[in-house]
Amino acid sequence: MGILPGRPLRIQGEPVITEVQLEGGSHWAQGPRPDSSDLDEATRAALEILWLQDARGEHASIPAFSRISWQLALIGAPSELLEWAHKAALEEINHARICFALAEGYGGRSYFVQPIPEMLQGGLDLADDPIKLIATETIFDGCLMEGFFANIASVAATHCEEPATLAALKQIAAEEKSHAIFSWAVLNWLLEQHPTKVKAIIHSAYHDLENHKRPNAVSKEQKYQVGKANPKLLIKHGRLPDEQWQKIWNDHLRKTQQDLQELILQEMHKPRSLGRG
Repeated sequence: MGILPGRPLRIQGEPVITEVQLEGGSHWAQGPRPDSSDLDEATRAALEILWLQDARGEHASIPAFSRISWQLALIGAPSELLEWAHKAALEEINHARICFALAEGYGGRSYFVQPIPEMLQGGLDLADDPIKLIATETIFDGCLMEGFFANIASVAATHCEEPATLAALKQIAAEEKSHAIFSWAVLNWLLEQHPTKVKAIIHSAYHDLENHKRPNAVSKEQKYQVGKANPKLLIKHGRLPDEQWQKIWNDHLRKTQQDLQELILQEMHKPRSLGRG
């Protein structure tokens, strides 16, 4: 996958992830280690840093879903949505464990999770307009981004030949897809409860999606190290090149916009009841 997979943890609007060290802290890795016997040193190192970045992003998604459950409780969401949020958080725990195990398997060393002091600054960010905040983050962080990363994992799985990595990709793809479906369910409920406001938010987001920055397969900090790896072996171990990310992004972006349009049309044809708006 790549940079910040899963639902980002936002503190005052900015994504935050945990730091890791080689000693001290909590050891999270659980799951099968990959077979890296066919890899050269540069490719092993590249896979280590890529899966480590994913592990940190998945770890951040755990409190991100806890944050969502707080937000949903604040605005009176039904129990099914809160239950779904907590289920997603539990799945993200497992994703983090799996990704740390893959990183450690490729790298041959252990990593330890550090505290996230930024969380002391808050993170609910609901003072001004909770409906707008929740709806906007749901569209961009959930419907768009989690759906995109689910697609990345799914396509990567079709190329992956390493058994432990393949199993991880299949599991993450399926569960991230369910997290995206959860986001659409949240957006549907918000639209039902606040049709006038949320329709305006969806219309705005529809146009803003065109300018939303696409995640890259490799970050600037990783580019030099990953550039030394064997690209064919990276694909065999579940890492897609950036040009393939671009195609998947373009397709998913169009699909997200189409689904937003369809959601508005469905709402327009629903019978009106008093007191909605």
